[in-house]
Amino acid sequence: RNSQAGGKVTRYLSSASIPAAMSQLTRAMTALSFGLLAAQSSAEYRPDLVFHGACAAKSFLNGVRFANVGRTYYGAPYYKGTTSDGVDQYIYWDPDCAGSGDGAARWIVGAQAPDVTRIMDLDGDGTCNYHARIDSTHKEFPPPNAVWTMRCGSLESMLVDLAAITTTETRTSTTFSTTSRTISTSTTTRSSTTTSSTSATSSTKTSTTYTGSTAVTTTTTTTPMMFKLSGACKHKDFLNGL
Repeated sequence: RNSQAGGKVTRYLSSASIPAAMSQLTRAMTALSFGLLAAQSSAEYRPDLVFHGACAAKSFLNGVRFANVGRTYYGAPYYKGTTSDGVDQYIYWDPDCAGSGDGAARWIVGAQAPDVTRIMDLDGDGTCNYHARIDSTHKEFPPPNAVWTMRCGSLESMLVDLAAITTTETRTSTTFSTTSRTISTSTTTRSSTTTSSTSATSSTKTSTTYTGSTAVTTTTTTTPMMFKLSGACKHKDFLNGL
């Protein structure tokens, strides 16, 4: 309800609406905290990823190279690749792809670019529309080798491999040198009066020598991503450190 006194309007929440308002406030503050952390974190190098393991209906994804092109609102990296027929595809992490407020966080492969200003439902379609997805609370990187749920006419479980690609470039510089040398000559003449005179002349010859070469060597290697496991319970503590 509203109350007006001294030109000021004071709004009061009913007891029934307080829990919903608190829930919205908590979600907004959490999103703001993650957003500030993401903004404060320094950019890190992320290798390109090559997609393998799609079903026949999504075979256009196989072999697509996805490059890290930025970060979303929460600081998660997102990737962009282009299929052989020129269609852009994306891999990104969405905390709630339907925007319902109670959805599962997951990595998504889809045709729609994520909106990096949104806190959920990053493609803004109000539903979970994707080629493939895998539930995960880890937003630092997509799992390199895992079973994804893929839309292949029906939902199918497919083992997807995201191979990391590292490219290094070596450049060789080019140098030139210029050499100058002076050549001196003298001429002596004698006259009939036994008086001799000598004249000297000099000339400079400049030569340019090419002493280098230019070469650019690009090396591309495929490296599987490796991780160390920690946090196993006491019954599975033999997994810690692997």
